[in-house]
Amino acid sequence: MRHAAQVSTYIKEQQRMTLAGVRGHQPDKALLRFYASMEHLCSVAGSLLDHISLSATITATAQLWTTAQANSSFKPSANTAESGLAHLYTSTLLQLKSMLPDVEARQISNILWSSAKLGLNPDAFVPGMTDALAAKLLQMTKDEARRQPNAQECANFVWALATLGHEPADKGLVDAVCYHFARLIKHRDDSKQPNAQGAANIMWALATLGHEPADQGLIDAVCRHFVVLIKHRDARQQPTAQGAANFLWALATLGHEPADQSMTDAVCDYFAMLTRHRDALKRPSAQGAANVMWALAELNHAPPNGAASVILEWLTTLCKLPGQEPTAQQLSNTLFACAVLRLNVKGHVSTALVGGLLSLDRASNYNQAYCDAAWGLAVSGMLSFEMFYALLERLRLLPIAEPAHDALPRQELFQLYQALDSLQPLPSVAA
Repeated sequence: MRHAAQVSTYIKEQQRMTLAGVRGHQPDKALLRFYASMEHLCSVAGSLLDHISLSATITATAQLWTTAQANSSFKPSANTAESGLAHLYTSTLLQLKSMLPDVEARQISNILWSSAKLGLNPDAFVPGMTDALAAKLLQMTKDEARRQPNAQECANFVWALATLGHEPADKGLVDAVCYHFARLIKHRDDSKQPNAQGAANIMWALATLGHEPADQGLIDAVCRHFVVLIKHRDARQQPTAQGAANFLWALATLGHEPADQSMTDAVCDYFAMLTRHRDALKRPSAQGAANVMWALAELNHAPPNGAASVILEWLTTLCKLPGQEPTAQQLSNTLFACAVLRLNVKGHVSTALVGGLLSLDRASNYNQAYCDAAWGLAVSGMLSFEMFYALLERLRLLPIAEPAHDALPRQELFQLYQALDSLQPLPSVAA
């Protein structure tokens, strides 16, 4: 036990010292020094290393790598940071493989979460490792002893599978882990119930995997719990704006409208309320706002109490804030959603959203955004000749040197014809 504690202390100390380095001017060299220290640990500690310390090594590596990626000075190359990472990751997994019978839920969750953060699927380095870890966690959900995974471990596990794009060999595994997660919602100990981030993450993961549980009631149970947390008297238990947006995005992607539609309205109301939060850091991003509008359109659900109008007003505000402006795709998706939901959009809002779209540098991959915007404005009755001509100007043909980009797809041309038709009768032209 004393040796295990020393190993744990050594890993934490190396991580602490490396953290300052990855935030500095040479993050790749700081990472290489960390890899070397971990390799040295493996060579001298030998049998003293257990599944806990190996899991801690992978987790520390992921945390440092993520911090380094946020540093503009970080430019990993094939013969430095990335190759060192692959070598350390592989050697750690190989040592861990023989210890799988002893691995606990926390380590499985941390290893897969860290692997997802690193963008490394264990299977690519040690064939069969991802499914072996998944099978072990599944076994623990059925364990009557204290080794069962908690809610956060379940959420992180499914999130990691989705982020890695890994479909488990056992098709019922995801359902089983989600069912265990849902059972914890009713745990008599509040501290063991899922938190808002866990609920949002597991919904996002299901949607990303394209996996709708066989038991439809499972999603509704998570929805009810999420709404309970929205109304929690302790603000620390409430979801973030991104969590709420991800939750609605997941419902729409799964094509699942809760049986009780007031739950969808509650999440929308909460998201709209956060646009006015006194802490600017807790207000929604443009991506979150656009995702909520897209989700409502996919669900064909217009909130009855003005939440959509509040979100649209917030997007117009973000159009004016440098560094927070919506992208072309986000703006066109929003206008498209307004049309699908038949929202009564105020003139200054449509003008601001179109202005935001037109202010962006033109690129050929914006063509669909311009066409969606024109169609959305036309269906909503907000398209003017000036807006249409401005959008049409952005669709001017590119140079002949790029013939592959000249023609608009049939669907986009159809949208433009519909938009033009909405402006009829055309202004008369003098003879």
